[in-house]
Amino acid sequence: MPNFILPIFAIIISSIIPLSALAAQSDGQEGHGGDIAVSIFVGIAYKTAACLAESPESLKDYPLLLEDFNLAIARTSIYSVEKTVLNGNEVDAINYPTVEAPRILINRNRWLDDRLSTDMRALLVFHEYLSIAGYDDSSYKISYAYINKNKACINQGEK
Repeated sequence: MPNFILPIFAIIISSIIPLSALAAQSDGQEGHGGDIAVSIFVGIAYKTAACLAESPESLKDYPLLLEDFNLAIARTSIYSVEKTVLNGNEVDAINYPTVEAPRILINRNRWLDDRLSTDMRALLVFHEYLSIAGYDDSSYKISYAYINKNKACINQGEK
């Protein structure tokens, strides 16, 4: 056997082993990791939904809003990234309300800023999910009104 075959064989084997290990790990599934920014975002969404459910009188202008909001929470994927830029400007979040795979990208650094109060975060969370649900909240009119009416509940248990 020629001397060059063994090194070539070693290179081939060493390149196959990591690929097979990766395939064995994935088992046809996507990997998952924890992200505190996403966890906080989704947690505030559920808390906001619970507060709205406790205050049905605040929903009289939009009777299906709570149902639509809960559906948006359930079907939307949330991702945090280092920077979110829209039309050349850094923003706190960007939503993509596509029918197939709605998602929200949140700016991790801005989201984790300690200067943001819970109700400020809730305003952003509600605003992003309203867009996913098909509501025009481009001026924050809907989200501000609902968060303002439910601020005490949203801030309950906060420092």
